[in-house]
Amino acid sequence: MVVALSRADWVESGLISLRSAGFDAIAVEPLAKSLGATKGSFYWHFADRAELVAAVLELWEQRETTDVIARVSAIADPRERLQALGSAAYAHAATGTTLATLLAHGDDPRVTEVLRRVTRTRLAFLENLYAECDSDHPQLRGRLAYALYLGMALLRASDPAGDPPEEDREPFFALALDLMWPGMTTNS
Repeated sequence: MVVALSRADWVESGLISLRSAGFDAIAVEPLAKSLGATKGSFYWHFADRAELVAAVLELWEQRETTDVIARVSAIADPRERLQALGSAAYAHAATGTTLATLLAHGDDPRVTEVLRRVTRTRLAFLENLYAECDSDHPQLRGRLAYALYLGMALLRASDPAGDPPEEDREPFFALALDLMWPGMTTNS
């Protein structure tokens, strides 16, 4: 039985390949093979690889920025929102290398604009969140929190064996939050 693939199937497969094998893995032939499809199926949905790459980057942005902000924004208390965002973000940075992969390809024009847009969106959200918490220097705290997140993603990519053991992850993330706002995890 032949299963017809949708555009979304190809994009999802591209995102999985990006996460597991890097930016260059978003390629027609390997994706077709992994999906059990032909290149013709790909060209039914996309004009070329560049269109697929753009769709994969759009999906990554949606899931890793837009959707995360929407979920966290549903939390009424800004301090709880900040704590939830910090825990989720640092846990994600410690387990994934997609952002590090994209940063490594930041000179690629297809990636550059997405990274800039994601960075601006994330920074604005963090800065507003720190301001809602009546934090001093909300812009600086937001930038420092994001710098720590970026650093953790890059460290994970360059030294995956150095991750804290599973039982130490929660205290690790609590310390990361505390560095961004001393007393945050103990006064909430």
